[in-house]
Amino acid sequence: MPPKQTERHEKPYMTWLKLALGALIPLAIAIGTVVITVQQQHNEDRRFQQTQDNENLRREQDQQQADNLHYQNVYSHYILDISNSILKQQSQTTTFVDNRSRLDYIRSQTLTTLVDLDCQRKTWLFEFLYENKLLPSHRQSISMNLQGTDLSCITLKSTISKNFIFNGLVLSSVDLNDASFIKCHFLDCADFSDSSMEHISLIESSFHCFHGTNLFERAILSHANFYRVFLYNASFNEADLTYANFTSTVFGRKIVLTGADLAFTTFKDVILEDSFSMIITNANMTGASFLEDKSLTKAMSQGLIEIMNVILPNGTWLLNETRNWIKNGNTETNCTSLDIPDWQEISSSPDRMLPTLSIIHLNESVKSSLGSCSFNFTAAATDTRVSMAQWIPFGDISKFIQSSEAECHLSFDTKCQGGVIQVHLYSFTSSPNFPEPSVFLIDGTDQLYWQKRTISEKIRFDTGTVEVSIERSNHTGLCYIDNIEFYVRRSE
Repeated sequence: MPPKQTERHEKPYMTWLKLALGALIPLAIAIGTVVITVQQQHNEDRRFQQTQDNENLRREQDQQQADNLHYQNVYSHYILDISNSILKQQSQTTTFVDNRSRLDYIRSQTLTTLVDLDCQRKTWLFEFLYENKLLPSHRQSISMNLQGTDLSCITLKSTISKNFIFNGLVLSSVDLNDASFIKCHFLDCADFSDSSMEHISLIESSFHCFHGTNLFERAILSHANFYRVFLYNASFNEADLTYANFTSTVFGRKIVLTGADLAFTTFKDVILEDSFSMIITNANMTGASFLEDKSLTKAMSQGLIEIMNVILPNGTWLLNETRNWIKNGNTETNCTSLDIPDWQEISSSPDRMLPTLSIIHLNESVKSSLGSCSFNFTAAATDTRVSMAQWIPFGDISKFIQSSEAECHLSFDTKCQGGVIQVHLYSFTSSPNFPEPSVFLIDGTDQLYWQKRTISEKIRFDTGTVEVSIERSNHTGLCYIDNIEFYVRRSE
């Protein structure tokens, strides 16, 4: 290519290059300006945030100081007031009518003060009551009632210089959540019934009771720590012990866990005294490490632990499914009498009557299954209702009912000519309302012969009692019922 032509081709490139270089300078300046501005804004935001944090910290410190001053004033006023009450009583210049009224006054002041204190001053107040022998005890003829008090998060720990010994302490229906009693000694049977004690720590404390029982009945002890605790005669009836820790716990004499919830409770390196025995009935042991502890499994093999009607750690049911919950369902109790034991009238209405008892006259093979008597539901008139009812309480197997996996099986033998048998199942709960029944209708037959009838139904989780009522009405044909049975089983 000739030189002049090459020069003409190079000039546009140089022009564009110069333009690009000329644009880069203001672009770089703009970028630099933006970066500097962003950095300055970031620094400004950091300074503002730091100022805010310092201000918030100052406010928190001021609020904490104000709270501490308030707590201290409330506590000091309480101590002065109660001390004056004690001194007045001792100097016999009291304005109280008697010791009962004085203790009632101290109780009212204690209840109102505790809700306005922090954990540290709650502990000081409890120690004040302890030192002045104002804590309730079943050993005293008259003592202060602390039911309903807020003692959550108090912390007491025995040391070489100060040893906490409680004699017959009664702290029932008290809030002891997150409280700690470390290396404390409870003598002459303590009572913590109905108290809320979630996450309580009882590490290395001891509970002695030689003439009675340490009571933790119906207490909420979820996540409670019983590490190296000594328990001698204790009842945990209906207690919530879910996720509780019984590592290295010493069990002595009789330990009762009837109705307890032991789900995911830890039992490890447990120590059993020579006089040990344990009862576990109607309990939920799902996920508990009970069967993994060598001492406990050995005690079971020796018959020292009674386990009945429980949900085992692996979730299986240890339930007597062959138990007939109906009493006198075969009519053989006082068969020749006019009364029908264990059954009641549904109502006292004149158009209702209990069935009578009839002697069965059949061959021996049939008698072996039906017995000697049956319920006679034959009505004298079409407007007469023959009916009877029986109530079945589930208190002994409440943990199975609460699992929502229980079902009932009602069966009976019938020999009815025509008509309809009505079976009503009423599930009573804690609700004050009368329950709607489950109704089952059993038709009679054209000819008289015995046949087995069976009814199955899931049981509501909150059922406490079931009423079974059987009724026949609007028919005068012969009707007999026998072998009424009611079983509770796990639904498939």
